[in-house]
Amino acid sequence: MRRFFIHYNKQASQKAGRNVLTLHWQNARHMVNHFRSEGVNMESHDNKRQPRCVFRGFAKLVRFINTEHGRLAVIQG
Repeated sequence: MRRFFIHYNKQASQKAGRNVLTLHWQNARHMVNHFRSEGVNMESHDNKRQPRCVFRGFAKLVRFINTEHGRLAVIQG
């Protein structure tokens, strides 16, 4: 199981004109519009610096799917 965390990306959202989330997984940043967790426990965490609030947890696998509504991250535990 590997650590992941996800947060709202205000700059990318303003540029895209829609909500954009940044998912940090395996030492890389992935821009997604939606995420779904399957068997994963997540918790919120407050930071003193930006991003102020993140959701984090441990996952075995993260799959990325392009849909008609944007990019979807499926986080599996």
